[in-house]
Amino acid sequence: MDSLLVNAIKYASSDKTSPRENFITEVFAWLIRNDTLFAQELLNFITDKFPKDRALPFHPTVEMDVDTQLNFNGVFPDMSWKSVSGDWQILFEHKIWSELHANQLQNYRDYADKFCPPYFMVLITPDRAQHRQNPDVALLWSDIAHCLERLEPSTEMQRHREEFLALLEHVGVRKLTPINPLAVNYYHAAKRLEQQFSQICHRAIKESWQINEMGLGFESPTITNPRGASRYSLYGRIVFNFCTSNPVINQTGQWLPGVGLGFILEGEDIEMRPELEAGPVAALILNTNKSLHGHLNLDGHYQNLVAELSYKLTKQTLWTLYDGTKKASYNRWHPLVVYCNLNTLFDGAGDVESQYQRFLTRMRTLLGLLLSCPSFTPFVQTMQRQTIQQFAPPEMTDALDSEHQD
Repeated sequence: MDSLLVNAIKYASSDKTSPRENFITEVFAWLIRNDTLFAQELLNFITDKFPKDRALPFHPTVEMDVDTQLNFNGVFPDMSWKSVSGDWQILFEHKIWSELHANQLQNYRDYADKFCPPYFMVLITPDRAQHRQNPDVALLWSDIAHCLERLEPSTEMQRHREEFLALLEHVGVRKLTPINPLAVNYYHAAKRLEQQFSQICHRAIKESWQINEMGLGFESPTITNPRGASRYSLYGRIVFNFCTSNPVINQTGQWLPGVGLGFILEGEDIEMRPELEAGPVAALILNTNKSLHGHLNLDGHYQNLVAELSYKLTKQTLWTLYDGTKKASYNRWHPLVVYCNLNTLFDGAGDVESQYQRFLTRMRTLLGLLLSCPSFTPFVQTMQRQTIQQFAPPEMTDALDSEHQD
């Protein structure tokens, strides 16, 4: 037999004036108000999840008022914890199987910056893919369930805890599951993304690119077609590559080195699973043939290139640098990746043309940062020289230097 709360939410979900998320919020808030141990456990968990590179703006305690359905001048955060003394506040937004509205959290911030005491914002969702718009702390409903499950049984509150857990179980958010209503609803749209990424890349290879004008042997960009006419990705990526040619040893279409631009859909092959936990990313990828793997770190040019590019990226917030050589295990074919979240990349670009122009502009700028690094040219020349030394007679090893001096 279903619990009282489960039966109540069945009624609430059929009542347009009392949506499911509001019902769960009210039950959640009631439990926090009445279960001090749960409130303390949850407060400890939230403060522990606060970004380590930022100081907590205040030190919250359970001496607080818990309110729901606030009105911030026409926008409505789900819940607020506010100190009894009124000197701090934590704002909550709760989602079940729906997405944030455009600028939803920023709208809360705009009001709170003017009218609230020092605050931070917590977003709670069933799935990490819903963690958008930069909340200060992003949690899952399964995290909330774990906080409850860790508590010692309470004679007074145990029945209420179990009913709330049953409620989370009923709506499918007590545990993190890959098959959920949000994933099912977006399945076809997500599948179309691969085709759209591919169309962007096929259009971009027809543009002019600075890297082809540097005299370093970079060829016009190409896209490696995956097996199967209905497939767009290869090894979890949809990218166009600037391969290199080396006339000294008559090699073309090689990664000696190469540079790729495009989209990474999956992190398994490129060994970036944690970095892609929130979904696909746009990326610049440095590619190296197997013949170069043992030479990457020998002369210092690669390390200098990474340091120079890292410094340039500190002046912006869009791109993140991933240096696989710092990891215990990495894909040696793709040691260096600079990537960004697609929602951030395309934020405000509402149609196909504006999204393409956004991609093109940002990728050209990013590639320009790489090419402007003082170590980029010597790195490329050294990698090509290593190739000549491996595959050409000794008397030919100076050919690349002579070519660049002419």
